[in-house]
Amino acid sequence: MKKFIAMLALAMVAHAASAQVVMHDYICISTIGASIYITSASVDEKVIVPPKEERKGINSMHRAAMTVVQEYEASGWELFSFDAYQRETETTARTIWIMRKPKQ
Repeated sequence: MKKFIAMLALAMVAHAASAQVVMHDYICISTIGASIYITSASVDEKVIVPPKEERKGINSMHRAAMTVVQEYEASGWELFSFDAYQRETETTARTIWIMRKPKQ
């Protein structure tokens, strides 16, 4: 029985030692009005304003933002969270995509 407990303890220590904490970089891509904002702790905020002819309705803004999300996915970022909401005083919804990738 002592050997079993010793082996179990050794296995638990080995498992704990092999567990790695993965740190991530995060970015937030959000639509507010007719602009797409890209923010991160590591880089300056970037604002994209699609041409007026591409901003015909809320669906076109979502489409433009999803294109940006896909570009980040292609460069190694993964979608971590998504949210959409609308305040009572606003006429358009806000959408927020949170993306992450392991720090290098």
